[in-house]
Amino acid sequence: MALNNGFDVSEPMTNPNAFLVVLATPALRDIVRFRCFYASPFEKLGHGDEEINDKDSADDKSAAANLDIVLTSATSIVDEHSIFCKERFASVRSRLVDVDRCRGDILWSPLGPLEPIAMDAPHYAERPRALIKLTEVPVLIRSGRQVVLTIGPCGKCGRFKSDILEVILAQREHVVTHVVADRESVAALLVKRRGSLAGIGGDASVRRENS
Repeated sequence: MALNNGFDVSEPMTNPNAFLVVLATPALRDIVRFRCFYASPFEKLGHGDEEINDKDSADDKSAAANLDIVLTSATSIVDEHSIFCKERFASVRSRLVDVDRCRGDILWSPLGPLEPIAMDAPHYAERPRALIKLTEVPVLIRSGRQVVLTIGPCGKCGRFKSDILEVILAQREHVVTHVVADRESVAALLVKRRGSLAGIGGDASVRRENS
């Protein structure tokens, strides 16, 4: 099991590894293994793995290919507390949003309306370093692996995440297999979809039941 995300080093509650202390219990110790990926959360384009080409890094990448479960979270691009755009990518936010149509991030990677966004040169000088690339996730899913999305209100302002949840579910290829979400975000998404169906004509509830 692995959890892949970026976090604010000044906020201990945003460290994803902190949520996995439950795996240290004796009942799970023999059947579940934990591995922490130590590396800079960003990579300069043109260097790639040259920055972390030691044996531990190679072992981490090899282990990633054999994961049974990937646990991740997501944030919306419009959330002012999004770590993804808060500081590091603030200078290129306009390109991410206006040109590449970024709607948020999952697995520490930018996501467009229908597919992942490739942050390549020359438009970007650096990009998030991910142990598992978002474009590789559909392949993992087709091979039987599970990708669990845990999503809830923003920890800073309480903003719901129905918008990024909608984007994730609308991807051309599946990037998650399971979703654990707060009731409010799911309810807001269902209300929006019901309204869209009603706008097409007819009764939305009937259309949903017959779909």
